[in-house]
Amino acid sequence: MNPRLHHTIVLIALATLVGAAIVPLASAPSLLPAYVDTALFSSEAETPSVIVSANDSGAAARAVEHIGGHVTTDLWLINSVAATLSARQIRVLAAVPGIQSITANAGVQLADGPCSGPCRSRPGWVTDRRERRASYDLEGTPRAPTTYLPDGGFVSFSENGKVLIVNADGSERARVNLDGGGFKTAPVIGVDGIIYIAREDKAVYALKPDGSVEWVFRNTDKFRGGVAPGPNGTIYVADEKRSVVALDPTTGREIWRSRVGDDKAGHVVATPAVSSDGTVYVVSEATPGRLFALSPAGLLKWTFAADGDTPFIFSPLVSANGMIYVASPKKAIYAVNAAGSLQFVFVTADKILAQPALGADGSLYVATEGGSLYGVNPDGTQRFLFEPPSTHFKTSPALSADEGTVYVAANERTLFALDTATGVERWRYTMAGNIKASPTVDVDGNVILGSEGDDLVVFSPTGEIITRLLLEDKIVQPVVTGPSGDAIVPVGTQQLVTISRLRDHWDGGPDVEPTAIKREWILSNPLPIDVGADQLHDRSITGQGITIAVLDSGVYFNRHVEDILGTDLDKQFLGQADFVGTGLCQGAGHQYSGYCFSDHRNSIDHYGHGSHVAGIIWSQIVDYATGVRMGIAPDANILSVRVLDDNGGGAYADVIEGIQYVVANQANFNIRVLNLSLSATPTSPYFVDPLNRAVEQAWANGIVVVAAAGNTGPAAETTTVPGNDPYVITVGAVNNKRTPGYWADDILPVWSATGPTADGFVKPDVLAPGSNIISFMYTDKNDSKSARLAWAHPAYTRTTSLFRMSGTSMATATASGVVALMLEVHPELTPNQVKFRLKASARPAATDLGDPVYNLFQQGSGRIWAWDAVLGDFPADGQDNQGLDLKADLAHGWATSEELAFHYQGTIARGLSDDGRVSLYYVTDGTGSVLGLGAARAVDKTWIDRQTLDSMTLSWNKGELTWPGPWSWAGGVSWGGGYAWGGGYAWGGTTAWLGGVDTTSSTVSTTRWVDDW
Repeated sequence: MNPRLHHTIVLIALATLVGAAIVPLASAPSLLPAYVDTALFSSEAETPSVIVSANDSGAAARAVEHIGGHVTTDLWLINSVAATLSARQIRVLAAVPGIQSITANAGVQLADGPCSGPCRSRPGWVTDRRERRASYDLEGTPRAPTTYLPDGGFVSFSENGKVLIVNADGSERARVNLDGGGFKTAPVIGVDGIIYIAREDKAVYALKPDGSVEWVFRNTDKFRGGVAPGPNGTIYVADEKRSVVALDPTTGREIWRSRVGDDKAGHVVATPAVSSDGTVYVVSEATPGRLFALSPAGLLKWTFAADGDTPFIFSPLVSANGMIYVASPKKAIYAVNAAGSLQFVFVTADKILAQPALGADGSLYVATEGGSLYGVNPDGTQRFLFEPPSTHFKTSPALSADEGTVYVAANERTLFALDTATGVERWRYTMAGNIKASPTVDVDGNVILGSEGDDLVVFSPTGEIITRLLLEDKIVQPVVTGPSGDAIVPVGTQQLVTISRLRDHWDGGPDVEPTAIKREWILSNPLPIDVGADQLHDRSITGQGITIAVLDSGVYFNRHVEDILGTDLDKQFLGQADFVGTGLCQGAGHQYSGYCFSDHRNSIDHYGHGSHVAGIIWSQIVDYATGVRMGIAPDANILSVRVLDDNGGGAYADVIEGIQYVVANQANFNIRVLNLSLSATPTSPYFVDPLNRAVEQAWANGIVVVAAAGNTGPAAETTTVPGNDPYVITVGAVNNKRTPGYWADDILPVWSATGPTADGFVKPDVLAPGSNIISFMYTDKNDSKSARLAWAHPAYTRTTSLFRMSGTSMATATASGVVALMLEVHPELTPNQVKFRLKASARPAATDLGDPVYNLFQQGSGRIWAWDAVLGDFPADGQDNQGLDLKADLAHGWATSEELAFHYQGTIARGLSDDGRVSLYYVTDGTGSVLGLGAARAVDKTWIDRQTLDSMTLSWNKGELTWPGPWSWAGGVSWGGGYAWGGGYAWGGTTAWLGGVDTTSSTVSTTRWVDDW
């Protein structure tokens, strides 16, 4: 979709927040029973969220609490409360006098928008990334593949008889020791969960789901193949001396035994195959090889013998139409019909070392040792021949679910994806080491492959990397996939690792735990996933070469962090310019006029905030579970500009000095982004405020300024300086509930500041994750260099190097990292173009019906999505801040009305309802029509949602304007622009500043601390 059109549609949707006609609700007679939404009684939730209405909200709350319910929100404007109640409590409450209705508190979710990049967009999700869930040490080497159980658990057999059974939640169910060895073939699972497996040393075992032995069948000869289930549950097995045995699955009793062929037929080394009609097919490895067909009663139906020196060592493949295919390592595939007649022989140029792939239509895909992949039509003719140079195919191909793609792995590290109709290569990927196992296709159509280079990669069907993990050892056996998108990976010789989809809820575990690897940590909230930056990292888009200046309290690296980051610190941390106080060096460092410059060995951050912010942008640590690097732009450069003191506060002058330094050294350090995770109280128009004028100068010099909205929410008109400046990118926060990639439960934190600004501009511009963010901070209370924030909040850390913090400061750093990724790919972009793309690609929060969850002043254009911002298709002339003239704005002051005409007020107007209860924020088009954008309580500027507003009957301008008045929407309003200053247009005929300018406040600080909630 054209981003400009997308943006317009978003704004139209947001504009409907207060746009529906208001119909007064008639009060129901008190004698009537309460209206109850009957769907509540079938809710899957034990205590669904409901809205209870009464004569007033206080009465509703008292009634709910009296019956043991829990009130969550006072909806005083509609005489209601939101509450959680059980089905029993709902029935009791419905009979309470005065209760008028009990309805569902309708769920909403953040809109995903169309899936972009390597994801499948399951409801509520924006990623298909997998994470490492658990590891299991086996007590032997598994030769048989791990197998999933019907209840979601799995079972693993080691060759020496050690059995591991795991529950669906990852906990161990049982470890069993079956005496002796020889467990080399795949187990079979019955519908009742019974586990059947053949042991080479003359036995077949049946185990219950708890690992106890149900029965054992003993034989006189070895079983070199595995067991095969029949359509009626009968278990079939063939020993090496060509005796085929049918076993009762319940008792293990031998039902029948049939010996096929003579001594010249050779040994049976492959597992039998059973067709849907119960026919059992067995092959032997003699030269020539033989294929035997037995009836369900054990009677020999026919024998087929191959030509020449062609042993059969692979199990027969049975197609849906009854055709049987047998591959010989001696360069041939035989097709035999259900009557035993040869249909065709397909001859290859080289040895076949692995089982071919069989399509539903009878087509075959045959890989050979010499590096050829043949596509064979159902009639035996060649469909295509794929021959990449210098490769050998030693593993089986795999087909996509729609059979439109065949995946084949060359021993020499490369996975190929080919069109099954033409053999044309669609994509390829080179693994870290040689490939010894076949690719596997999971339930979502993704391809999973490991290599001897210890890497495990999950690919989308189009070849995009969904997940890449470096495990502890080689991967030389195929990955086994489960029905829920999970998978089991054999690692090394005696370990299993499980991977699964990301969680849709936080399990309550610690936010940070170390691992044995210095840079790997177990983290609760791998942030890059939540903005799509991880998907760009997989394409080697990491912010390389872009410098971000962080104006904050400084940056400090303790020895542990220096050890973790190693030489990357010297390369990417460009140093710290310290402007606090006198700007004199207190120890090591180079003294310059007005500031001290130092490297990472001598940089300081006694407060801790700047270190945390810089780490969000640039952290090199890796999340253990997902393999994601935690920095949004991990290869970007960081320049620390210290302008806030040891308590996180400072003066305007110091901050402006820091901005001056950034502008003056822009070319020296290739500074493209300025991060301002700080705030001050607005006391003057934006064009008068000195700090805003400084950030505008940086913007005019081509530096993208990213500023925090502030932690002063949730009320209207709470955006702080410099986030209130119309030119810069202002960022509010999202609470992702520690479920990165899963947006369905995300909310706007109560502390995230909202607009409009006092000058009438829409803010924030965008949202980014800002709650429970893990980043660097030195927290050792026994060291004077430890951060004061950590001293004040010891519950927010479990290590001496990492700290959890929330705020729009964190969201701002996240957005700065995304901007660095944009500029790495598109270094030609101007700040106005960057802002346009970031906003146009953002995703607003919407209900299932497409209605906005939050209004324009709460969420701006929506939450950022890095994939689209960086790789999306945008119009060449797409620029934000249309309707503004920055050069003219900067060139003129406040002194005269003529100069005021060069400044701007935003397009947002405000009106007060005639009863004085509600402030309406709106715009008008050129014809005077009104477009409502948001409404808030006049007394405290608390936002009012559409449902509540629709329940009120309001008028404005002494009844001359009822809401909604007539209005039309032509898509022509420029949200980044404004009107020339006209004496207070935006606020109804008086200036927002009452005709004066207050510049007495000249202090600035980090955004205020916010606790978990």
